[in-house]
Formats: sequence, C-alpha cells, structure tokens
Amino acid sequence: MARAIATEAERLEAVWHVVYEYANLISSGELLREQFRLPINTHLQDAFLLNCRKMADFFAQNRKKDDVIAEDFTASRVDFDLSFWETWSEAMDKQLAHITYTRVRNPKGWDGSANEPLLKEFRSACTKFLDSLAEPFKSRFEQEIRTRQRSGDGFENLDLGIAL
Repeated sequence: MARAIATEAERLEAVWHVVYEYANLISSGELLREQFRLPINTHLQDAFLLNCRKMADFFAQNRKKDDVIAEDFTASRVDFDLSFWETWSEAMDKQLAHITYTRVRNPKGWDGSANEPLLKEFRSACTKFLDSLAEPFKSRFEQEIRTRQRSGDGFENLDLGIAL
C-alpha cells in the first residue's frame, strides 16, 4: 500500500512525539549507569532497548505506511550510522517484541555491556539529525526539546542535543 504524504502541520505535530521518544531513550540510558535492584534494572533495560529500536526505525530510510522518519524533517537525505545497533537489531527484535523459538535456538546473551556504545551511537545520530533539519522543523524541534528539558516531569536537564 502506498504511503500517504504527511502534511506540514502533521509533521510539526509529530515533532512532540519524536522528542518524547528520544528523551525516553536518553533518560533510560542514563539511568542504566546507576545500580537498581531487581526487577527495576530489568525494566529500565527493556525500556532503553525498546527506545533504541524505535529511534533506529525513525532514523532508517525504509518506512511503513504511517511511520514518522527523520527524512520527513530534513532538507535532504541523511545517512545515519547505526552500525552498532545493527549488530543487535535482529536479536533485540526477537527479545523485545516477539516470543519466538529463535530465542531458544539462537540466543544472543545480553549483559548490558553494549548500553554505553548504543547510547553514544544514538546521541550521535540525533546530533546529525538536528544539524540537518529544515525550517520550520528546526525551530519546532528546538522548542520541543527545551520544553521537555524544563518540564519538571523527570526529563529536565537531560542532554537532548540543544543547549538550554
């Protein structure tokens, strides 16, 4: 089925959702640097990896019918280097979104050691994304990021790529 082109108004409205999901990725990634008791650390790990998956889909050039992707906001096509994520994406797809026999037949152990490289890779992709934004999207992203950083809902002072 052909993808409907989003209007500028729809894309501007989608900015809030992109910033929200990215803030959740950064927040959960930062929290994983701390030691939490079980099962809180497991919940944080799942949240971080699921948010990595969401943002990887956002930065990807292939989209489904109604996906919001980075290219919707940039002046030209941008290639994002998510090569570290790509080494884990198939295993994470099975671990996070599906209960399959692939988990049993081909388990790829997770010990959290990839958290820091993943966090770094997604920060880098977001920086590249923010640098490539076209107007009016650049202004809207800056506004939404500042709003999220000042929200008082636990996301304040996160480094989301825009200085306060």
